[in-house]
Amino acid sequence: MYIDPWQWFRDFQWQAVRNSHFRLLRLPELYHAAWRHLENARYPQALDTFAIGVHLAQELQQPMWVFFFKSWICEVQVLSADYKSALDTTTRLVAQSVKPEYQDHPVRAAVYFTLAWVYFYVDTHGYHKDIIQALDALENDMLLDEETHHRSLFLRAELAFELDLWDDALSQSNYYMTLVEGNAYRQASGYGMQRSVAFAKGDLETALSANQLREKASRQASLLNNAVNCVLWDGVLHQYLGHEQEAKATIERGKAEYESLNLDKKTGYYHLLAEYETACGNYELALTYRTQQAHKHRSPMRVVA
Repeated sequence: MYIDPWQWFRDFQWQAVRNSHFRLLRLPELYHAAWRHLENARYPQALDTFAIGVHLAQELQQPMWVFFFKSWICEVQVLSADYKSALDTTTRLVAQSVKPEYQDHPVRAAVYFTLAWVYFYVDTHGYHKDIIQALDALENDMLLDEETHHRSLFLRAELAFELDLWDDALSQSNYYMTLVEGNAYRQASGYGMQRSVAFAKGDLETALSANQLREKASRQASLLNNAVNCVLWDGVLHQYLGHEQEAKATIERGKAEYESLNLDKKTGYYHLLAEYETACGNYELALTYRTQQAHKHRSPMRVVA
């Protein structure tokens, strides 16, 4: 049985309004302000706002809110690819979560997920046992919301894929897909895993089919970078299949859509163009794109194509 991780939030607001504790209402206001920054990838501003929330919650002696804001700081540090800070901050928050006042916190499971998540990015192979331990703990030992459970299941699939356990990755991803039916945002991830496994196995037709499903789901979920990367993936796959004219036209269409939508060109963009030029035998141009990809990888973003 899943919990509603936001019920305490709504109850807090209602009680504050009923009792005219208007200073307490500043806490949910700070969350909403930080979320607006986060939605627009303004990570420094989001971190600053969540930090203000921590200090105010401490001043108002609201431990639930202290933990809540700190959990978001951990999440934003991962999203901004500040893995060193994320690992330190999240490890300390997990240690604090065993205190009686936090053991039943609705976002405790999300903090354990963030720890597994940052382990995955820092060193997938070296931390794989720690990742599994964190995911086992959140799934079996604490209050769990549906969103965190779905993220946990898909991270298990990603971990299996990175360990070259392709059949396990696909099996876990397929189970995940049965749970997220109708959720285009989550389905896009599952189709991406189907594509990755098929491509790794050399099953290009299946990879192409899965990629087209991922593009459709990504557009439904307004994941524009993902959607246009799928167009580039189409070009790569057609080139490997020997459909050279269709591949070239598709790559040009993807590049044009990047320009028309003014999308940020992240690592996935350069990776796919390098893959395409490699498939064409244009190795010098492929190397140029790989250099641009490496430069982007050092920037504070991590993007999966």
